[in-house]
Amino acid sequence: MPPTPEKLPGAVCLMKQSPEEAHSDDESTVCSSDVAISRKAISFAVPLSEYLPSLLPATEPETELSRQVVSFAVPLSEHLPSLLPATEPETELSRQVKVKSYQRLQAPYWLATMLAQEDANVALRMFLLDNSGSTSTYDGHVVEEDGDGNLMSTSSTRWEEICAVAVDQARWSAFAGVRSEFHLLNPPCPLGTALGTCRYLQEGRDFVVIDSKSGNAEAQVEALCQFLRINGPRGAKTPLSTALQQLQEWRLHPTGLNGRRIMLSIITDGQVSDQVATFSDSSGHARYAYKQTKTEVAKQKQDVARQKKQQEDQSKSQYVQQLRAFASTWNAFVVIRLTTDEKSTVDYFNAIDKELELPVDVVDDLPGEAQEVYSAGNGWFAYTPMIHRMRERGCTLERLFELLNERTLGLSEIVKFMELFFREPDEKPFPRHPAKLLTLAGEINARSAPVYDARLDKVVSPLNIKQLKKALRLTPFERMKSMGKRITRTITGSSRPARD
Repeated sequence: MPPTPEKLPGAVCLMKQSPEEAHSDDESTVCSSDVAISRKAISFAVPLSEYLPSLLPATEPETELSRQVVSFAVPLSEHLPSLLPATEPETELSRQVKVKSYQRLQAPYWLATMLAQEDANVALRMFLLDNSGSTSTYDGHVVEEDGDGNLMSTSSTRWEEICAVAVDQARWSAFAGVRSEFHLLNPPCPLGTALGTCRYLQEGRDFVVIDSKSGNAEAQVEALCQFLRINGPRGAKTPLSTALQQLQEWRLHPTGLNGRRIMLSIITDGQVSDQVATFSDSSGHARYAYKQTKTEVAKQKQDVARQKKQQEDQSKSQYVQQLRAFASTWNAFVVIRLTTDEKSTVDYFNAIDKELELPVDVVDDLPGEAQEVYSAGNGWFAYTPMIHRMRERGCTLERLFELLNERTLGLSEIVKFMELFFREPDEKPFPRHPAKLLTLAGEINARSAPVYDARLDKVVSPLNIKQLKKALRLTPFERMKSMGKRITRTITGSSRPARD
């Protein structure tokens, strides 16, 4: 772990290092309430004030230096290319340490191994938290423990659900040693405002960093909790396009990526609205204006609906363009985590998912996603909070997690999924034969503890044997379907085998 500067009341110390001091044990510190970068993270060849204008107190009288600071027209990332941690060569020892970390978080061995391999290819995980005014709506869902330690789904506001997801992901990142950033969609001091201090994204004010290598993990998670408590729902917009653009300009830089991926999870409750509506609906008062006919009132309503549709289409188009640019420029994988039950919003983002030929996955809340997975033909396993957590973070090494709510998994995919969660470290690979796999599933249930199933909202066996038999096509009905396909291939002379 890199050296940690001494903490002062109300501030943190930032160490700087010039090329001449590179091999010296002397360290000089500068105190700032905004930024904390370790000596290992960055080396300065010129005065620190030229790189970090935010270190100037807002109340200081204007000086020549402050006037020069205002003239900066390039993003902060141009001056701090080391915001992304440098690539550290992975060793067998470091990999095993990471695997043990995930196992301590209750991840099974082979799942922990996959996550450790993926972390080596991820430069940064970013979470964009929607705190627009609509998140105060009371139709969210959070999973909590009751007095006996059992999990249960309870109702909440959308913002409470967003906070629960953020804190849960932060704890995983902290204790697994994965650097993550949590950004507000509507920060307290938006960029581009008339306020002179809002010229760049500022840590602690606009976002929080979780990185156990640079400080105490538990303290960082608590700082995030406090950050979320004081930044509740605000604003009438959901400026997702603007937020994506600002993240690229102010928090990302090619230096430090080295081919690694950016993982972005957007936790939101609504459709994109980067602009405040400029139209007005006066039809509600039209009935009091006796000079207006019913035809004129109806035409007004149609005009308002048409303008609203045009504005929504424009926002959606801008959002698609920003997603495309973000994913392609930064080799990014994007998860859109929805916190609403509104069908129009779900359909809206699902349409975006289908339109983009990019790595984007749309995930519903825990109960809703559990039902979608079941409806897709994958109800043969209990949909647990851990599975949902993996999907909220995005898993690029195994596309199985993306497919769960899209279609029924085939035989080889079922085997691979079962191995991730139920295969012991020294156990041989699971059989690829349906009947043998079904027998093994019964043994797995016998040796495994019950788990919480979000669809049923209760504790059950980890595998549903009846549904697994159906997925493996071992029921009489499924065997008849397979036989019918074979007969059809024989008649048509096709040699193409049936898909799993």
